[in-house]
Amino acid sequence: MDFFTKELIDDSITHLEDLLNSGILKSENWRKPIFRSTFLDVIVTLRNLMGQLNKIGFRIDFDDDVIQSENVKDVTELVKFIRDAICHPDSFNNIYKHGNSGKIVFFFNISNEKDGDLCFYFGPQKIYLKRHIVRAFEEAKEKLNYEKRKSPQEILDSLKKA
Repeated sequence: MDFFTKELIDDSITHLEDLLNSGILKSENWRKPIFRSTFLDVIVTLRNLMGQLNKIGFRIDFDDDVIQSENVKDVTELVKFIRDAICHPDSFNNIYKHGNSGKIVFFFNISNEKDGDLCFYFGPQKIYLKRHIVRAFEEAKEKLNYEKRKSPQEILDSLKKA
């Protein structure tokens, strides 16, 4: 893995850890403006991380609770679908066909669907916070044997002890 890829991956992991540990993505916060911004940031950053992993042969490919479609077969494709829906709100990723009526547009509809896990709907797809986002993130770190990067203060403290 080249230096640039490693830095992109490290930055994505550090940022995702900060976002997911912030406590903002809790159901009681869903009406706060920061909730939506945080969710969008999580999806864009997770997509970047999963794209880098895919390039180096570490695809995250579980398909539990993933709605199978022509373009979505696993969680990597689901995250890409959701990211594209977020970044291109006029895309077909936000259109859900309901019977013969044609369309109902869902952009950022959420619920506590399974065991209190937040579920976000985009067109015909849905993504769960714990089941998809957190699990994909944890699997990414596991595949990379990722160890948390030390902060500058931790590095200084370890030098003082030596």
